[in-house]
Amino acid sequence: MHTFWCDRSMSGRRWQSIQRPGLGLVLILVAILGAWPATAGKPKYSRLGATVGLGIEVKGGVNDKGLFVATRIEALDEPRDPKLRGRLDAVNRSAGTVTMFGMDIEVNDRTEFTSGTFAELEAGRRVEIKCRVDAESGRWRARSIDAGQVKDSSKIKGTITELFMDGTPPDTLSISGLLVLLEKQTNFEQAGVMPSPTEDEFFGDLALPDASYASRGYVTPSGNTLLYAEYRHNTLRSEDFDLSERYASDRDETLPELRGRWSGYWNPHIRTFVDLRLRHKIYLSSDEGLESDGLEFHLNQIYVLLRDLGGQGIALQAGRQRFDEPREWIYDEYLDGVRGFLYGAEHLDMELAYIHGFHPLKEKFATWTDYMAKLNWRVAADNTISGYVLARSDSDSARNRQPIWWGLRYLGEPHRYFSTWVELALMRGEDKHRDLRAWAADVGGTFTLKSTRFMPSISLGYALGSGDETGGDEVDNGFRQTGYQDNSARLGGVASVRYYGLAVDPELSNLEVITAGAGFRPLRGSSIEVLYHRYRQQYPDDDLRGDLVDPPARPNGVSDDIGWGTDLVLGFPRLWDLLSASFTYASFHPGAAFDPRRNRADLFKLNITMRFWTS
Repeated sequence: MHTFWCDRSMSGRRWQSIQRPGLGLVLILVAILGAWPATAGKPKYSRLGATVGLGIEVKGGVNDKGLFVATRIEALDEPRDPKLRGRLDAVNRSAGTVTMFGMDIEVNDRTEFTSGTFAELEAGRRVEIKCRVDAESGRWRARSIDAGQVKDSSKIKGTITELFMDGTPPDTLSISGLLVLLEKQTNFEQAGVMPSPTEDEFFGDLALPDASYASRGYVTPSGNTLLYAEYRHNTLRSEDFDLSERYASDRDETLPELRGRWSGYWNPHIRTFVDLRLRHKIYLSSDEGLESDGLEFHLNQIYVLLRDLGGQGIALQAGRQRFDEPREWIYDEYLDGVRGFLYGAEHLDMELAYIHGFHPLKEKFATWTDYMAKLNWRVAADNTISGYVLARSDSDSARNRQPIWWGLRYLGEPHRYFSTWVELALMRGEDKHRDLRAWAADVGGTFTLKSTRFMPSISLGYALGSGDETGGDEVDNGFRQTGYQDNSARLGGVASVRYYGLAVDPELSNLEVITAGAGFRPLRGSSIEVLYHRYRQQYPDDDLRGDLVDPPARPNGVSDDIGWGTDLVLGFPRLWDLLSASFTYASFHPGAAFDPRRNRADLFKLNITMRFWTS
């Protein structure tokens, strides 16, 4: 039996065990939840009401057996001729046919090419084909072919001609001979009901019409609540992080973590969300004599979401919630706050936020109060220009800290092979009675050959956060990020990476980071990526903001050459639909700024996630 006590120094935020519980309790809970039954009842696609003659739209992809597997299916208003979007399986010029999703499609002199020509087509090319099916022979003929900038997703539109369904997954339907496999995970969309991409970005699964539409989780018998749980296990080994062989600083640590989430769908306007975490950080070995933590309980999120207030496109979200954005350059934290969303316009949306740490998970947030406004202009699909301002008031009287960040960002895909980012920020206000006059820029992009096997990619990035040369006058030119940042995003692979390097994991402050990377996807849903980072201070300083090392391994303040690092990242986000994993090996090679400590630091990190419900 374990006795729990409340750590008053953490304002009641963490419960710890006097006795070290080990992994026993965690593993018992894992076993219990792992045995909990998955969602019962009919599969979600049964709501389609599939009948011969029904027009449908199917999103999905081809499995290893060559069958088109539906991830989402939607009923259309009326029957229609087939329309296919995806990658060509084969091109037979002598026979005058192309093959997609296993169907041979005739191309003749009446086929209209809106982009490209028949001679330019080849296997692997992404195209969109409008077809007509001969009623007597069943032969497919191409009415038009678009071989230009076709979206990456695969999709079929057409009319059901045969059904092979008994209501127990997997089921099959046919569109004039093209077979579509419906699995347990296949979701159902109803036209005009599913959330817009903006609502999905803002609210996630809480934007869905009700709990049954969620792609994973256990829908309770009442039908208005959704339960979800997962087990995470992170293992890390760090070597020579003091950058010297004279001192022993190696450590091995592991972090088992159990998470549970509860979503409430009370009516179209009121939603609630709770996210709990139980974790136990264990030092398997530590040259510094670090001791394992006790069992910790965290209330990561608890909030209410009010949607469509006073009409569509206005929402209010209040409570502890996750503040996140695509590059996590501004924030990725669980914060207490109130947020307002305006998303009714076609291309414009706005987010307003008041953030104040009532009982923050991290102590440094306790004295911060932030006010934020962010405007997004969605120029086109997957292309967004954002402007934001974040103003902070720090109640720590010793600092008199009142910084203001003004930012401008572009995230997008100007070409189907190329994605890019531009991050520009100014820092104004006051800190320690000094005027802030700082700036930062981060630009780069990733080129990916999406239409070729293994999808090879190349990434390049350049980032610079201004530094303060003098340090003794009334103006501080040293840029700092918000303190909420995580600096993580996907580049060319399927796994998220620390794009400034995992070993150093620096804050962009008085620092120049040059990044080059290359990767490929050897198997479906997996990737291998290698990144190189070069670090240099704008002005030599003995302070390097980040997680690399503690004193005495600090820059000497004489040389600006911080060094260079590499990351090898392996990503497997979907293994057997239940597991995801990633492995990172990161190294840091110190430069002249660390003389005489020039020993290489190594970091090995393995993350594994097991999901208990997949549909």
